[in-house]
Amino acid sequence: MAHHVRGRRRAPPPCAALHADDGVDPRHLARPCRSDGPDRSTQRLCGQVVRLLTLVLAGLTADENIDTLDVVAVEPAPDASRLRVRIASFDDDVDRGRVLARLEAARGRIRSELADHLVRRRIPDLAFAFDERRGPQ
Repeated sequence: MAHHVRGRRRAPPPCAALHADDGVDPRHLARPCRSDGPDRSTQRLCGQVVRLLTLVLAGLTADENIDTLDVVAVEPAPDASRLRVRIASFDDDVDRGRVLARLEAARGRIRSELADHLVRRRIPDLAFAFDERRGPQ
């Protein structure tokens, strides 16, 4: 008989019942689970964009409806390459469609203003939406 066959150990018999952690590497079981939310650098980017957009929107004074806008939140959608900007208006009778069309038209200029102040290789794309929880419709 060959030497390698003679010295081989027999594998222990399989268990009679399967468990939830069967087939999972034990090193992965010891790791803490990560939350599904954005990481720290993405949250920091969103905070910087909120501050910068507040200043940039104050500088866009060609439209009187944009003067009444407030940046409520910026969140990754679905990641840091595209950001959803939630805005609200202080004015009750604002034409939301007109304001969103004006922001879409100025999106390139807004991104170039962000590029002047953010230190990133690629400036994220922006998607504007009204915040439904704040202000009237």
